[in-house]
Amino acid sequence: MKNLLFAALIFPSLVVFAQGDLTPPGAPAPTMKTLQQIEPRTPISSLPFTINQSGSYYLATNLTGVSGQSGITIAAHNVTVDLNGFDLAGVSGSASGVTVNGTRTNLTLRNGTIRSWVGFAVGASTVQGGQFEALRVFHNTAGGLVAGAASTIQNVTAAYNGGVAISAREGSVVKNCTAFGNAGAGISALGASTFENCAVRANRNGGIDAGRDSIVLGCTVSTNTGHGILAGTNVLVKECVVTRNSQNGIQVDDNSTIAHCVSSQNGGNGVDAAVGCTITENTANQNLQNGFVANARCRVFGNTAANNGAFMVNGAGFYILGDDNHLEENNSVHNHFGFLIDGDFNLIVKNKASDFIGGGFSLDVGDNRIAPIVADFTGAMPWSNFAY
Repeated sequence: MKNLLFAALIFPSLVVFAQGDLTPPGAPAPTMKTLQQIEPRTPISSLPFTINQSGSYYLATNLTGVSGQSGITIAAHNVTVDLNGFDLAGVSGSASGVTVNGTRTNLTLRNGTIRSWVGFAVGASTVQGGQFEALRVFHNTAGGLVAGAASTIQNVTAAYNGGVAISAREGSVVKNCTAFGNAGAGISALGASTFENCAVRANRNGGIDAGRDSIVLGCTVSTNTGHGILAGTNVLVKECVVTRNSQNGIQVDDNSTIAHCVSSQNGGNGVDAAVGCTITENTANQNLQNGFVANARCRVFGNTAANNGAFMVNGAGFYILGDDNHLEENNSVHNHFGFLIDGDFNLIVKNKASDFIGGGFSLDVGDNRIAPIVADFTGAMPWSNFAY
């Protein structure tokens, strides 16, 4: 009895806990990410290559084409191709670098060089809503980059191609692009498109060709064979520098606006505008024909024209062909004619012509409304024109 009591005092009541399952749970599961999780894209490691499923693809190295075939053929919607900084090079007899089979939507192509294809670098005229960025397209025989409607093309350099450098269909944006030394036009897009901050030089079929309802903003266009900027109706051309093109510097169709541009040393007229246009605060100097040409119902305000028409060859600073125009606060210096007006019912006020040979203001006064023409402030009125 004493021993039991002693044991109770020395060892208090013990709490017994249940034990877990001693059977192993099974083989250990992998803890590392799969290759698909690390790089969830499909590599393109040889040409030709056809994409017939949506997804993201990338080049793993520089690739060379095969004669008679295109490099990459896209036959699916919702595709992204990252050239990954590599080179997609054609060979003798090869077709296009990247071509699209059928009408497709939502193609993205970026970041690499496409060169030396017999066809186009990129033939994607059937793509709607494509994005093309950070591409270099050189020495392709048929042409550079051809995109479909509603495309965005940015940071693309196209040089020495056998056709148009960069072309897009309606509703597209072409931004921060360069077109140099191509056999076709530099940059061309159909209606309702935007061209912004592009450099277009030394192309052999014109500089920028803008369809109707478009905007051309902040572009530099020089030394092209043909017109510098050729635009359709309802177009805005603003803050562009257009020089040394073989035909007209800037030519626009009806209801367009040209503002804050420089158009100099072109082989035709500096600025040539059709009916119902606004031409405001531009400079047109040393063009082979006339500084500014306007047709009917235009507003020509605050422009400067100097040294046009080789001075001795009947060029005018301002040549007005039609009726009902409004000319105000323009400056003509050292042109053969200052203001040559062939139309009727034009309003001509507060303009200046100086250092001319053929005449400061040449027009039929009876059918136009022209403020007094004076040589100095003697007898001048607030609306007077100056000729000296």
